[in-house]
Amino acid sequence: MRSAENLWDEGSPGSDFDAEFSQPVHRIKSLNDPTANTGIPDGVTLLFDRWFKPLTEMNLFILNHAKDRRNLFNTANSYADDLANYEMYCDYKGITWRDATTSDMEFYHSILSSGVSWITRKTFSPSTIARRIGTVKHFYEFCITKGFICDSASSPHRYKGKASRGTKVVKVKFIDLRSLRQILTVLGPSPEENTASPTRDRTVAEYLFLIGGRLEDAVALTMTDVLNWELELRERPDRFLVEHTVVGKGNVQRTVLVPRPLVSRIIKYIETTRAQIITLALKIKGPGWAPPNKIFLNGIESNHRDLGNAASADTLGRSFVEGVRKAGVLKAEDRVLFDADGKPFREGGSPKTEIVLSPKHSIHHLRHTFVAVIADGLRRHGNSAPFKVIQMLLGHSWLSTTVDTYGGSLALDEPDIADAYETVLRSYNFHEDVE
Repeated sequence: MRSAENLWDEGSPGSDFDAEFSQPVHRIKSLNDPTANTGIPDGVTLLFDRWFKPLTEMNLFILNHAKDRRNLFNTANSYADDLANYEMYCDYKGITWRDATTSDMEFYHSILSSGVSWITRKTFSPSTIARRIGTVKHFYEFCITKGFICDSASSPHRYKGKASRGTKVVKVKFIDLRSLRQILTVLGPSPEENTASPTRDRTVAEYLFLIGGRLEDAVALTMTDVLNWELELRERPDRFLVEHTVVGKGNVQRTVLVPRPLVSRIIKYIETTRAQIITLALKIKGPGWAPPNKIFLNGIESNHRDLGNAASADTLGRSFVEGVRKAGVLKAEDRVLFDADGKPFREGGSPKTEIVLSPKHSIHHLRHTFVAVIADGLRRHGNSAPFKVIQMLLGHSWLSTTVDTYGGSLALDEPDIADAYETVLRSYNFHEDVE
């Protein structure tokens, strides 16, 4: 029987396909045949049992959240992962999801609380546990509403156990001058190197840093967007910034400001690196293939299937983190040790750990860095309370969100952060006083 300690990650041992169909659930991302109209968006994770038969009710629940709106699409894939973990739990218990009761949910909760992620080698955070319990309860409520199952006093959605998210601690992390230089250098040539083609990964990092964007803002950027920027700036040569509307959390729209030199940089990426990717993809895939409208594509290091397709958030995020690793910008962390069977080593009931060096920054820290830069710049120009402007640029619905997130952190590294931003601006020739 599978150990309860390593059920809860798609990366756990033996999770790959095998001929004996030993895995109780398989995650498969949708990829549509262009000639068929399935109504299922590309890139949605759907679930199948060990014989690769679809888990219909779970998939309907997932697709119910796979709307065109960006963040609901992300939610759908998170639900897929949560339900896959729950399906593995049911298999471990020797029951189907239809047979589960509130008692099974209580045991599931207890296992999650003591479980360890095979991927991160860390115990699960309270927020992760709460999300997984919440997903399962929402799934049962969905099934009852749709008439797939009948409600009862012991139905899992009635489980009253508290899956606390814990005290919300917002971790604001800024990237200092030296680290930012190192990371950008690893990701690709600077704008000052006029003969070098911009890389996708550096262009993504520069874009998100200079607009204060989330990773999904880069994924969503299209050729149409950039063409409109170019046309607007051509009509208004006096303008330095162009406005761009992005969709954030909760489908909230916000306006970001894109500097003219950044537009030029992205256009250069389109005309060089992106064009080379498309040429190679057409050569491999044939004239029946058409390039997507998205700006950032999978590059020549991709397999033939993915080459030229729109790069996913996971791909772009991992590429940035790998750049951080190669740049040597690291931090020390405790990670759980596993035995050959994928079970955590334990000492005195607690997981045994080792110290490892891991990348210090994620791509989202560029957004944090942007906030510090803007706050410092506004203060230098006499604005002693910059949070209202920052709220608008970040797209926070409530000013309290901005203040609670950044209010206690902005004073930590402002001089260094401002210098880092100035360095990037100089590399775009934003200033004439280049050091």
